[in-house]
Amino acid sequence: MGRLADGWFPRVEPGPDLDEARHIITSAAAEAGRDPASIGMDGRIRRAAAGTDDLVKNAQRWRDAGATHVSVDTMGSELAGLEAHLGALAQAAEALRLASALQDRLTGNRKTPLSDRQLDAPHVEGSSD
Repeated sequence: MGRLADGWFPRVEPGPDLDEARHIITSAAAEAGRDPASIGMDGRIRRAAAGTDDLVKNAQRWRDAGATHVSVDTMGSELAGLEAHLGALAQAAEALRLASALQDRLTGNRKTPLSDRQLDAPHVEGSSD
């Protein structure tokens, strides 16, 4: 991945295993003469039935780990039908947008790894987005 990829989807959560995987990828990128920062990382967050607090905390864990994107997974959350899944994703996007804006205000950061584009309306497979 470090030699050729534009990005990757870690199959592990933030922590020592992710740190090891990132080290392997950044080392391979550097050996290939590439800027390791040019390789995006998309963390996966499972939507919790309890609400958006856990979602925001997990997004922050991924942000702290260097994620450039996050995906919110609603599968297995016992939502009934497409509209319920889309509603949950819209709620997640809004919670993440607000959390990102608050983080920026508190830190004075005007540009975050998770930009507004990644927090826009949910992408649905087969859509024109």
